[in-house]
Amino acid sequence: MSQDHLISTDLQSLEVSESFVDLYEIEYTSKKILRFHPGVDATVRVLSVSGSTVKLNTIQTLSDNSSLTFTGVNAATGATQTKTALVNGAVTNNNTVTVDTISGQTATSGWSGNIEAGMVVTGTDIKNDEYGEVVFNGNTYYGYPIAMDSVEISNDGAMNRPTLTLANAESILRTTSTFQNSFSAAFAEGSTATGLEGFKVDKLVGKRVTKRRTLAKYLSINSGQSSDAAATKDLIELPKNTFVIDRVVDKTSLAITIELASPFDLSGLRVPAREVIGKYCSWIYQGKNYPISKPDATGTVHNSGSASATLTGVGTEFKAELTVGDRILIGGEYLRTISAIANDDSTITVKSNVPAIANGSGSSSIEAGPMTFALAPAQKKGGCSWSLNGVARYNISDTDYSYRVYYTVNDEPIIFFGVTHTYSGGTWSKRTSASAPQIAPQQWSSGMTLAVNDIVYTTDTEVSPAYEKFWLYQGAAGTVNSDPAKNSISWQRIRHYSGWTDREYNVDATNNLRNDYVLYPMRTFDTEDSIGYVDTSTVWRNTASLPTSSGEKPSAGSLYWGTGDACGKLLLSCKKRYQFLPRTVANSETFTVESTERDTNAILPFGGFPGSRKFR
Repeated sequence: MSQDHLISTDLQSLEVSESFVDLYEIEYTSKKILRFHPGVDATVRVLSVSGSTVKLNTIQTLSDNSSLTFTGVNAATGATQTKTALVNGAVTNNNTVTVDTISGQTATSGWSGNIEAGMVVTGTDIKNDEYGEVVFNGNTYYGYPIAMDSVEISNDGAMNRPTLTLANAESILRTTSTFQNSFSAAFAEGSTATGLEGFKVDKLVGKRVTKRRTLAKYLSINSGQSSDAAATKDLIELPKNTFVIDRVVDKTSLAITIELASPFDLSGLRVPAREVIGKYCSWIYQGKNYPISKPDATGTVHNSGSASATLTGVGTEFKAELTVGDRILIGGEYLRTISAIANDDSTITVKSNVPAIANGSGSSSIEAGPMTFALAPAQKKGGCSWSLNGVARYNISDTDYSYRVYYTVNDEPIIFFGVTHTYSGGTWSKRTSASAPQIAPQQWSSGMTLAVNDIVYTTDTEVSPAYEKFWLYQGAAGTVNSDPAKNSISWQRIRHYSGWTDREYNVDATNNLRNDYVLYPMRTFDTEDSIGYVDTSTVWRNTASLPTSSGEKPSAGSLYWGTGDACGKLLLSCKKRYQFLPRTVANSETFTVESTERDTNAILPFGGFPGSRKFR
């Protein structure tokens, strides 16, 4: 067997007759890889062959009966193989060509004797495009302005951090783009380009990028001879360079510069990684189950407006992007685990029902749809397993109850406004009478008679406008003379939240903990006073003033919103959540208020070491 196809042999010759070709692979998702090349020689190549139909890597205009020559390399011997054919029917701005009158060399060891993928195409009508698609190792690489610089290898000193520069053209990779780039074998077969839904370069941070280098002649090696042992030589290249995208360094109107890091770059790593801290918990709040942010998958889903565990796809690629056991986040609201994917790829089944999602506009009880979805694996960091949406479930006297439990960073309960207020005309007003689980708060005055878990309010007149504070009484029942105060064992400060709507928000100039608290996300038909909880519902605190119809929804990293439900990292913070008991035993999540009592049988996954002391 000839050794002409060893790249080391090529490089040891006095002259390398073929040019180098750089190929780039970027891991966009675990099942979708973006493949680029920065430009190759302007060679027209065969992408695929089906009978007498040949698909080329570039769009061509060919006249009827014009002659084409197909040249390839025998994978076993390295010999040049040639076939000629005539165009059967004129081609106008298309990459699909029908040929006939095929002639030339016949089959031999390592070659079928047919026109095959990877062959170079020449002819009088052929126009060359150096940014056309190329095939290497059975994968299609698309022309795109991209380059990797400053790649170095050293056995000492700091790890090398190369830069990746690419054209600032995020939009051409998106679904709505006319740029023909679907990053899948489907396009190589002539399908309509699907693009990437909502692509942004920031989504590439943390992904792996691989630079491959080969010689131009190896782009034309046949990859279809799987029965021939010599076909393993199809992958002929120099050693690969693999890096992790660390950060976006610069973005201009023309180019984006990205800094790369070695997968083995352990700069700043300390062993042991976890330090002993006495007072504070080191676990990430909700880190055990919190979803890792992933780009949206292809297409959307719905269940035809009826609660169901079966979801119908619209423009989806379930089998290509998902597997049974994957956890997905639907519409940013519902976390579900996939239990089955239909054979025809039209539907998926999840392990529990998804509330009604319409395939169009919604109603007062049905979510508008269809909804986007994304892979959402759990972070599995630390030992804090507190639920993402603050739900606490209990079985009391053989009856299941659930409550929504939220606290500020100071361990102050955040309750729904509707517990103590009524809503009318865009304004919340204190209840003057109520029956459990609703509460009518009393105005505080020294010497009043209170029961445990009563709620009172005081008015701070030192600020303008006057600000009302609400307090949960935790002392002994009877006559009370001690004024409500922070850090008092008899009193617990309470905050209120309402449903997020696109309304006006104003901040308190003296104390940002007095800013508005809202629940988000909610169902699409929920309002400020009529709320419903989804799997990712949490409480957010406004941090900057917003006008009506600003469109600024609460989100991580927002300049206008911060986390309202936050762990204080103390043992008390853990007790408040995991040992929570309700003020009123009723299955009403919206009207949850904590009790002064605790479920002391509940185990606390506290990540600190309260018994430790610091010694010199």
